[in-house]
Amino acid sequence: MNAINSGKWSGRKYMPVPDVGTVVNVTMNGLGLATVLSHHVVEGWLGVMVRFHNPPEYYTRQNHGANPPGLVYGAEMRPAPKGKQSYNFKRFARTYLTAFPPDAKPQWIVASVAPGFPRTPLRHAVWVTRWLPTRAISKDHPAIRRTCKALGIKHTYKAIAAFISATT
Repeated sequence: MNAINSGKWSGRKYMPVPDVGTVVNVTMNGLGLATVLSHHVVEGWLGVMVRFHNPPEYYTRQNHGANPPGLVYGAEMRPAPKGKQSYNFKRFARTYLTAFPPDAKPQWIVASVAPGFPRTPLRHAVWVTRWLPTRAISKDHPAIRRTCKALGIKHTYKAIAAFISATT
């Protein structure tokens, strides 16, 4: 019996077990994009061995300058973003940035939705825009509500996803 059939998968319904060679986004500790190398079962849970594309500096420092493969589980990853960002994707991200009070500090903007993930406000806005349609983050944050209102989008995941993915 192979590993895929013998372990329990912790990924959500939009994150099926990725095939070897698939690129995934490892959200755990902000590790980023990685390529699946193999599947492994540990204590009944199916995980995937991945090689990170551009790991954070702390990861290579902890591994003495190397980029060794890492074992991650379904709950710790999301599908990798595909293709170019649409005009509406960029528009949503820019509007989201302006949805904070004028005196908001960049650290507050980032920490307000994703505490513990160091990002610039622009990278954070892109991250929110990318993952909001997958329900990986809540649509109920005040800045997301203000963004929807400013863009005339109904405040539902379905409407937000339709707006962001539209090509016009």
